[in-house]
Amino acid sequence: MKIFIKNLCKEIIAFHRKVKRKIAEIKLYIEDILESSKSAKQSWENNVPMNELVSVNNSNIAITKKICRECRGITQIKL
Repeated sequence: MKIFIKNLCKEIIAFHRKVKRKIAEIKLYIEDILESSKSAKQSWENNVPMNELVSVNNSNIAITKKICRECRGITQIKL
């Protein structure tokens, strides 16, 4: 019975560590999302032009950006 309880405790501790690691990964993911949304908001506030001309292989390609009103991030790029 003691061996069973020791093994159960070890499994609980291992599971707890896995959960803590996953929570840390989720926190990093959320921080990345928040940081990218802040930079998108800053570019929106700095009046970034909706259309740009980009030089690719000595020819100009217009890139049309649609800005999402909720997150103010780029949601679609058309070539």
